[in-house]
Amino acid sequence: MPLPRRLLLLFDIDGTLVRMRRGLPREIFEAMFREECSLEVNLKGFDYSGKTDRQIVQELGARVGMDPKAVEELHPKAMAYIETSLSRMMTPESLQLLPGVHELLQALNSRNDCTLAILTGNTPGGAKAKLDVFGLSEYFKFGVYGSQTHDRNLLGPLALDMASKLHGTDAFAPNDVVVIGDSIRDAACARAIGARAIITLTGSSLKEAFVHEPVQRFFDDLSETANVVDAIYQNHSS
Repeated sequence: MPLPRRLLLLFDIDGTLVRMRRGLPREIFEAMFREECSLEVNLKGFDYSGKTDRQIVQELGARVGMDPKAVEELHPKAMAYIETSLSRMMTPESLQLLPGVHELLQALNSRNDCTLAILTGNTPGGAKAKLDVFGLSEYFKFGVYGSQTHDRNLLGPLALDMASKLHGTDAFAPNDVVVIGDSIRDAACARAIGARAIITLTGSSLKEAFVHEPVQRFFDDLSETANVVDAIYQNHSS
């Protein structure tokens, strides 16, 4: 049985660890509606930030006037289409590794008092396709994904349950859980489970947008490895 880890770190992917080429999400979802639904849609201006893939499909389906039942029936095909597209399209040319990511993950992974996991709106295959471009998958013990629920705030409880089962322990104390992300929805996800939020301003959200969400610390990016680690462990109950 693995030794219990005292700190659970839940990492977002898009805008936090990596960034896709501008316009690529729009291309994928427009192509999905065209090929799976025979619908020509223009998704210019749609906000994908922090949403699960299931939520995106649900919102886009409503935007183009699809019946809710038809949208629900579309979900399995949509998830498969997104995964196939990302596994084909994710390359160093279409995906950017954000500053300090490898260094931070290496520093955290070298410790024996934390567990690193993924909390993302991506599907499992989509997340893996992005992480594998830069060899990031090896750092994470498990993940919770956007194909599991429409509501991103429900991913936190799933992560807590998986971490407790992994370590054979009771639930982690709220102060022992940290969500590292880039969007308002990452901060809201942390709040929903009483966790702390550390936000890197490498996504589309500005610092001023977080006025209604408690954030422990903001960083311009993750390149200040020692400072980010200190923030993660600040006020940590050992």
